[in-house]
Amino acid sequence: MYTGDSFFTLSPLGQAGLIGLSLCLTSLVLLVARRMSRNRAWPMRLAIAFVVIWAFEWLSPQVYYLYYIFLFDLPLQLVVQTPPTPGDVVRLLTFTAGFDLSHHGRGALSWLILLACVAPHRQSQRAQVQTG
Repeated sequence: MYTGDSFFTLSPLGQAGLIGLSLCLTSLVLLVARRMSRNRAWPMRLAIAFVVIWAFEWLSPQVYYLYYIFLFDLPLQLVVQTPPTPGDVVRLLTFTAGFDLSHHGRGALSWLILLACVAPHRQSQRAQVQTG
């Protein structure tokens, strides 16, 4: 399914770096989403999830471009385009935005962000002691 994907044109070291960058970004975005949605009402958590998905979809190409500058002789430039539309976010969530690793990975991350925001938050033991 992904045999022609540009990921496979990278060297093994380039692929490992890209995977590492993606895992770091995923962890950071999920942490931010979870923290921003803590102690919020359910509708607000859902709204936060969509804002985080929208921001990641809009701004992450610049982070990845900076990584590619290290791999290839590319000029330093801004690659951030116009912000995504609500339809773009829906296409990510339904995995119809594109049929490559990048789009499917961003779609999976979007679902993880939704889950991180909307899933019930466990109160810390400290908060339980103060209220109990």
